[in-house]
Amino acid sequence: MLFRYCMFYTGSTLSILPESFYRAHFSNFLLEPTKIKLKSYDGSIILPVGVVNVMVTYNNRSDSCSFLVVQSGQRPLIGRDLIQHFQINIVFGSAYEQQHTLSSYSPEKIAENIVNEFSELFDGTLGKYKYGKISLKVKDNVQPKFCRPRPIPYAFRKGVDHELEKLENLGVISKIETSQWGTPLVPVLKPDNTVRVCSDYKVTLNKYLEDVEHPVPRIEDIFNKLQGGQLFSKLDFSHAYNQLEVDEETSIMLAWSTHKGIFKVNRLPFGTKPACQIFQREVDKTLQGCEGVACLLDDIVITGRSMDEHVHNLRTVLVKLKSAGFKLNKNKCKFFQDGLKFLGHIIDKEGLRKDPSKIDAILKAPIPKNVSEVKAFVGMINYHGRFIKNLSIILAPLYDLLKKNTPFQWSKECDRSFQKLKKIITSDQILVHFNPDLEIVLECDASECGVGACLMHKMPNGELKPISFASRILTKAERRYATIQKEALAIFFGCKKFFEYLMGHKFTIRSDHKPLLGLFGENQGLPQMATGRVQRWALFLSNFDYKLEYVKGSNNSADGLSRLPLEGDNPIVSSEKQESGGYLNFVE
Repeated sequence: MLFRYCMFYTGSTLSILPESFYRAHFSNFLLEPTKIKLKSYDGSIILPVGVVNVMVTYNNRSDSCSFLVVQSGQRPLIGRDLIQHFQINIVFGSAYEQQHTLSSYSPEKIAENIVNEFSELFDGTLGKYKYGKISLKVKDNVQPKFCRPRPIPYAFRKGVDHELEKLENLGVISKIETSQWGTPLVPVLKPDNTVRVCSDYKVTLNKYLEDVEHPVPRIEDIFNKLQGGQLFSKLDFSHAYNQLEVDEETSIMLAWSTHKGIFKVNRLPFGTKPACQIFQREVDKTLQGCEGVACLLDDIVITGRSMDEHVHNLRTVLVKLKSAGFKLNKNKCKFFQDGLKFLGHIIDKEGLRKDPSKIDAILKAPIPKNVSEVKAFVGMINYHGRFIKNLSIILAPLYDLLKKNTPFQWSKECDRSFQKLKKIITSDQILVHFNPDLEIVLECDASECGVGACLMHKMPNGELKPISFASRILTKAERRYATIQKEALAIFFGCKKFFEYLMGHKFTIRSDHKPLLGLFGENQGLPQMATGRVQRWALFLSNFDYKLEYVKGSNNSADGLSRLPLEGDNPIVSSEKQESGGYLNFVE
């Protein structure tokens, strides 16, 4: 949008837009209230409608600038504030004005300009953190563990050799003659049929590593930092942990045992137990003192009380990240959004409120079509609603459907009971807010038609209280999976759905499928003989600090969710199809 024939007027301290001009060209920009009063030469007082911040370009220089919006007038008026700011040299003519063209950009154009200005941050290369190397510590009296290289299938060997050569050329790994530590590799077939090289630290280093204590921010802390924000930008790190270099001793502990020899690892990999806390700590140190900024894992959220403040805060963060040597993933960064979701809440200019999607798996659950689905739903209600007043009376129409020799007929009474119970189970009477100080439990289950997961807290009295619910239907291909793969998918779905809650915390996964203990157990290595998808799921789970427990099906609250799954989008399948390679496939 162009300001054509702007009037440059040194008699005005501030720059002004007519309201008609604002409405015609800049109504998508926030008009904020102002207490400023204008006084004309005849002494009359003019009360501005408000103030708007827009990006102005003059002589290839772009800045966010404020304009007062007034009811009268036809042209934009450039006052002394912008004349001085842009160092505009005015040669006065007979009309006491000069014709110039200034540009004002939409939020999308502002974002594009900022990305171009900091193009080095978004160039797709692997970053290298400049403010120190990472040191991992093992517990006392631990003996180094070296595992012999695992056999590589001949069909994978060419791809593995290519990955090792690429990583060595990049300086990510370095060949060494000998090492007391040695972690075996597991080649994993990606959806595009290329090979990913994965290090199995679950069988070597992880069980001996000391924990790193660094707090993951609470929702209250993040809200306090972002309170008053109008728009929100989110920055995503590229290959997050891998941008951190490790010291020499740690690189030896992380060494790989391969058919090509021993390689020390020079970057912090995914799959090492304290990686999440370490990365959070280093990012917090880098951005310490930044206003309107909150960090969570590999995401940074920036806001401001005005567009000008937002742009200023965003530039400050980008300068600090660039100085620290970090790199960002351009495709996952979002700029000037209306709001964002975090830990079951929505943060926007209106403040903090509950995210309704966290209870959609209950509220939008379809009506049961047979006795087994009614039984699963009633079991879930009894599991979470045992202290609800008059629960047995509310459940009575559904109990009648479970009686022997009773034809299945869904009546109006059944439907009223079903809808009422869904509202009760998602009320504040049952649900609790996420609290990282409480024990976290994730129950997962699969049925012939869907997968479900329930995230819960174990309260001090031992009672399990739900935080959030999730479910989805299985695709036609997934319905042909073996039972163990469906149950494994349920765990992968639950951990991916509740990633923000689980990453960086110790938690318990509960499943009613006992064979998964040998596949995904916390002390089990990455499965060598499983299908590619199961290996990818196991690799994803290796990033978490969890314990896997078996629980009887009658005590699994996710059973009802998997039997009455939500229809709609399929985020897990799409994420598998969109997997892509990178510099550090071995740790993604």
